[in-house]
Amino acid sequence: VFYGHSLYTSGYTYKDSILGHSMGTDSRDLFLQLSHYLSKDLLLDLMYEHQTHNLSADTHPVINILQCDLTFFRSRQWQVGAGYRYEDARGEGYDDNHILQMRLIREF
Repeated sequence: VFYGHSLYTSGYTYKDSILGHSMGTDSRDLFLQLSHYLSKDLLLDLMYEHQTHNLSADTHPVINILQCDLTFFRSRQWQVGAGYRYEDARGEGYDDNHILQMRLIREF
């Protein structure tokens, strides 16, 4: 409702794509995440996401996303992380993606 409501549609799209979530409108999404501390300052996250798009159309592009993240809590203020994400896309206009992520977070 949020993405399709007349009060919210202006300003929440860019080039006809919904901003805020990659799923967009007219879609279904299943998201699973498993988080496990390997030690008191090292966190492993494993994620799986299955998106089905254009539910009201004849064809339904599908994206399966696999992601693995590792976060090191250096101190209460500093986090260092890295991850890998693979997007297996099936459908016209969708491409497979390999994404490497690195992050440095400072809280104050």
